[in-house]
Amino acid sequence: MLDRKNRYGRFALTFAVGLVAFALAFLSACATDQDPQESAKEAAKPSAPLIQIVTTTNFVADWARVVGGNRVEVFSLLPVGGDPHHFQPTPRDIARVADADLVLAVGLYLEAAWLEELLHNASADESKIVALGEGVNPIEFSGADMHDDHGDEDDHSEDGHDDNGEEGEHSDDDHEDNGDEGEHSNDDHEDHGDEDDHGDHGHEGHVHGAFDPHFWFDPLRVKIAVYDIAARLAAIDPDNADVYFRNALAYGEELDELHAWIQDQVSAVEPERRLLVTSHDSLSYFAELYGFEVVGLVIPSLSTHVEPSAEHIAELVEVIREHDVPALFGETTVSDRLAQAVARETGAEVVQLYSGSLGPEGSGADTYLGMVRTNVTRIVEALK
Repeated sequence: MLDRKNRYGRFALTFAVGLVAFALAFLSACATDQDPQESAKEAAKPSAPLIQIVTTTNFVADWARVVGGNRVEVFSLLPVGGDPHHFQPTPRDIARVADADLVLAVGLYLEAAWLEELLHNASADESKIVALGEGVNPIEFSGADMHDDHGDEDDHSEDGHDDNGEEGEHSDDDHEDNGDEGEHSNDDHEDHGDEDDHGDHGHEGHVHGAFDPHFWFDPLRVKIAVYDIAARLAAIDPDNADVYFRNALAYGEELDELHAWIQDQVSAVEPERRLLVTSHDSLSYFAELYGFEVVGLVIPSLSTHVEPSAEHIAELVEVIREHDVPALFGETTVSDRLAQAVARETGAEVVQLYSGSLGPEGSGADTYLGMVRTNVTRIVEALK
C-alpha cells in the first residue's frame, strides 16, 4: 500500500506542478503582452455566448461553476439527493446533452448503467465528453462485489429515490436552464416511473471496470480533476483561458486547505478507532488517504442497489461486535433500512453522510467543500 501511495503522490505532484507551471506561464504572458488599449477594445466587444456544460453529478457541477465563473452555464443531470449509480434521464436531458459544449462525468463506470444510453440517444459528439476519474490515478477496487444489479428495485419512493428525507425531494417547479441549481423537478421526470427497459444499451449485471470511481472523497485527486476542467474550458474558449486557470489555481488552494483541515480533524481519532462500516463501498479513497480501515459494508458492492444475503448481514453484525465499532455510516442517497436493522442488532449508531450528491440549500453540504467538511465532522464525532 505504501508503494501505491508513493506512486500516487509522485503522479499527483508531477501532474499538478506541470499544469500549474503551464498556467502561470500563460497568465504571465497575458499580463505582459496585453496592451491597455487592446484591453479596452476587448471589454467593448459583445459578450460571447456562455459555454454550455452538462454534468452527471451535482458536485462536479459545483467544480465546473467555480472554474468557469460567469463564462459558463452549468446543468447537473443528477438532482439533489439523487443516486449517481442509478438515474433515469428524461427527453429534456437528452436534448441538453446534445446541445452541450462539454459533458463532464465522473466515469470509471459510476454512471455506466444510464450514461451510455443517454449519450447514444443524444447522438453526442464523443470529443466533448470527459470522464474526469480516468485522469486522477484511480485506485483499484478494495474487494467489493464487482457486479451491479440494475434490475427492478422494491425500495424506491414515489419520486424515484429512496426514503432519505429532505435530500430526496425534487422541486415542484421545472428546473430553469440557467444552471443556478442542478435539480430536476417532478414534472421533468413524470413520464419515467419505474422503467426497466434499457433497450440495446442496458447494463443488467454490468461488471465494473478495475477501478473505484468514488475519487471525490479525496480532495487531492479532486484538485487534479479541477485542473482538467480548466484545461478543457481553455481549449473551448482560449480567449478566457487565463480566467479558468486562475479560478482553478485558487480553488486548488482551497482544496489544499481542506486536506490540511481533514488531517487535523482526524488526528482526534485514535488509530485503533479509525474503523469504517459504510452503506456500500464508497470510502476507500478517504480511508487510504487519512489512515482509516473499511472493515464492513452493509451492501457488499460499489453499486447501491444490490440486495445483500442474510449470511452477509450476519457476518457484518459479528464484525461490528468483534471490533466494537460505534457507528455505521449511511448515505443520504441510499436507503438506511438495512443499516438500521444492523444497528438494532449491534447497538451501533447510524450516522448519515453525503456521498453521491450534495445536500439541499442551507444544509451546509450544498457545495463540495461544505459536503466534505460536514462528512468529516460527522465521522470524527462518531468515532473519537
